[in-house]
Amino acid sequence: MTSRELDQLFLLARHYLSQAIRTSRSHPAILNRTLREVTDSHAVGKVGPDELLLAHLASSAIRLSTICEKEKAKFPTPYRYAFYNKDRSRKGGLSQHQITAQITQDLDRHIHFLLRDNVAHEENVKTHMAGDRFDILMPLTIRQTLSAMDASAKKIRACLTSGCRRRRAHRRGPSDGLARRA
Repeated sequence: MTSRELDQLFLLARHYLSQAIRTSRSHPAILNRTLREVTDSHAVGKVGPDELLLAHLASSAIRLSTICEKEKAKFPTPYRYAFYNKDRSRKGGLSQHQITAQITQDLDRHIHFLLRDNVAHEENVKTHMAGDRFDILMPLTIRQTLSAMDASAKKIRACLTSGCRRRRAHRRGPSDGLARRA
């Protein structure tokens, strides 16, 4: 991918993130709503400011995920490969709690992939990965999601401009001893 294409993707990701921030400033009361509350309260034929904000975040997430996947040598392994097998089952005997706790702890490292996969309905909802993703995303508030996306975008930009390399220490999986502690 050329630097021009990366720049365009990042600029659009930041644009959509800015739109989400603008919406949050116009409607501060929505910041404490959880993603579950937003999805459960959808009114047919209407898009509320909370749904609009999440749509902007999803648009940003799609672009940030694309950057990370195209420049994979610069970024940590996406959650879907670090914690799950090809059939979307959990790797190495890791429990749902262990995986969701690790992803939540490093939310800014994973949020763009979580949102992108959630929007794209990447896999059947009966898989471990889909269930875990749902359990991570639904209790998050809009404030937490927006904050994690902003932090993620800043880290991605820093890696693009400084040429940072993937640090293996960020990849957590069966090899880090968690499976043995289960």
